[in-house]
Amino acid sequence: MRFIMKWFTWIMVILAVVVAYFSQEPLVPALLSWLLFFLAGIVGLWAAMGHLLEPQKTAKSIGWTSSPFQREMGFANLAIGVAGIMAPWQEMPFKLCLIIIFSILWWGCAYGHIKEMVNKKNHAVFNVGPMIYTTILAPPVLWILYWMLIK
Repeated sequence: MRFIMKWFTWIMVILAVVVAYFSQEPLVPALLSWLLFFLAGIVGLWAAMGHLLEPQKTAKSIGWTSSPFQREMGFANLAIGVAGIMAPWQEMPFKLCLIIIFSILWWGCAYGHIKEMVNKKNHAVFNVGPMIYTTILAPPVLWILYWMLIK
């Protein structure tokens, strides 16, 4: 179970690619939809559950102490998660809004996690483990797919 949690975002990327590949629509729009579903949607709901239902355990896995701000982060993740689950069945303006919100949150989180690593030597698995790479790379991938579709 620890392996799955550690690599959860990468597993979601793989699932998105597989579902997009086997969908009945062209690859680029399918990939955008299913990356939003799995990364914004499923990962958003997963993060929301962690911050809302097990804040102490979640904070510890990030290398932090629990804080009332986790509740706010939990609800932000819940909102993005619900929107992400809806994404495959929505039009491009909805997807664009979700990409903007998702990118700001994930790049903001990446900034904070990297700053923690550099300034406080925080190498906790959910601070700068495998997840940090998807946190940095997912937004530009979504933007590239979006621009490919509107060109």
